[in-house]
Parts: sequence; C-alpha cells; structure tokens
Amino acid sequence: MILYIGLIFVFSIVIFFYFLPNHKFYSRPHYLLLLGFSICIVAATFNDLAALIIGKYPVLSKQHNVAVLQQVSSLSLAALGGGIISSAFMIRVQLAHTNRKYILREQLDFLKRNNEDLKKELEQAKIASNKELMSYFVGERVSNKREVRKINKELEMLDKL
Repeated sequence: MILYIGLIFVFSIVIFFYFLPNHKFYSRPHYLLLLGFSICIVAATFNDLAALIIGKYPVLSKQHNVAVLQQVSSLSLAALGGGIISSAFMIRVQLAHTNRKYILREQLDFLKRNNEDLKKELEQAKIASNKELMSYFVGERVSNKREVRKINKELEMLDKL
C-alpha cells in the first residue's frame, strides 16, 4: 500500500512540475536551474523520509515496499532534476548562440549601410577632386569590406552549428 501511495506521490510531483511552468519560465535558464535543484532536493528529502519510515516502522521494512519506493523516488526524481538542469545549460548555450548571430547580423547591416555612405562620399570627393578625402574613403571602404568578410565567415561558422 505504501508503495502505491509513494508512486502516486512521485507521479503527482512530476505532473506538477510538468504543467506548472509556462513558456517564459522555460525560456529562462536560471529558473530551470533552480527548478532542477529544487527537484533534486525534494528527491533527497523523499529518500530520507522513506529511510526514516523504515527505521521507525520495522514491520514495513520487511515488506520491501518502502525500500522499492525509496529507490524509485530517488532515481526518478533525481533524474528529473538532473535532466532539467542539463536543459537549463542547453537553453543558455542556445540563447548565447542566437544572440551572437543577431549581433553579427546587426554589425553586418551597419557595415553595409556605412559602405554605401562611403561610396557616396567618395563620389563627392571625386567631383571635388580632393585626393586626401578620396584616399581616406577608399581606405575606409577596404577596411569595411574586410570586416564584412570576417563577419560573414563567422556567420557561416555559426550557421553550421
């Protein structure tokens, strides 16, 4: 009887932690990390409670139901907590990857707009026959093109991941 009550309790904890959080909760890795640690603490507490029951009521320990309950609870809840903790790390990595790609795309857009502005300025410098400005704008365009190639390489590398 204790085995079934304990299994229902473990199942209800799993269902509770499955349906309780919402999308925003799952998209924040530090919340998941705290949830995983709290589930591991619940598993350890449940394990200690079963050991206390075995010590307090030796008649129940002869039935091996409490020992099985202790093993099932510690394994299943600890595995659930560990899985949630690993999910938190994976979400953190995915967020960092997505943020880096977004920043690189923004830099690329800025450099392309800047390159177009430099091209216009270069045309105006050609009309004014200002050699110093022309060499400056050509140098800036070459520097921008190098940066664009470098960012494109990094974006290609990130897209492969």
